[in-house]
Amino acid sequence: MIRKRRDHERARAPPRLDWRVFSALAHRWKPECLVVIFTAYLDEADTHGPSPDIIMAGFLGHAFQWRRFEKKLAKIQAKEGFSIFHAKDFKARRKEFSGWDDGKCDRVIGKLTNLVRFTLTEGIATSLSRERYLSEYRAPPIPKKMNLDSQYGVCFRACMGRLFDLMAIRGYQDRLHIVMEDGHPNVGDCGRIFKDLRVHAKILAGSDFLGNFSVEAKGK
Repeated sequence: MIRKRRDHERARAPPRLDWRVFSALAHRWKPECLVVIFTAYLDEADTHGPSPDIIMAGFLGHAFQWRRFEKKLAKIQAKEGFSIFHAKDFKARRKEFSGWDDGKCDRVIGKLTNLVRFTLTEGIATSLSRERYLSEYRAPPIPKKMNLDSQYGVCFRACMGRLFDLMAIRGYQDRLHIVMEDGHPNVGDCGRIFKDLRVHAKILAGSDFLGNFSVEAKGK
């Protein structure tokens, strides 16, 4: 069970993992208006090969949580001797993880797991096999002029559905920003879906609780 946090930040600018942004915009804050700015970071795995299955996962946290997350992560990185956690390199024990024994790998995974569990708000994950995508989602008949999502996009839409549920539980009082990892050929499809969901967000909440959509390289 991920422990829920009740820390709040009074800010209207999207968190960029740089606290100076919030300090610079302090004059725009409205003390009487409490706004929690959530940012979800989404990543994918197992997308290579001719018929890939896709797993998409991400983490949600507000500005204060991400600031605290960065500080604690930096300590783990410095102590254990790595800069960016690339799962493929970690599993293959190559590059930064070359020479790591099982004990160290287990220790680092434990530290990272606890970091997420006790620092951020929520973790989300979804998976979709290629076979199911083709046999169910793209099975004919397909209505004319219907813009179907890519397999990657379907996973993104599923993750967004969960995030919408969380925003609803909180009464749509928050602002939600999305950051996707760059590198997948269909990451642009997520931008299109995000714009489409913005319309539905306004209908659901009566206001636009969706903030920015951005694509960043791993490690930024």
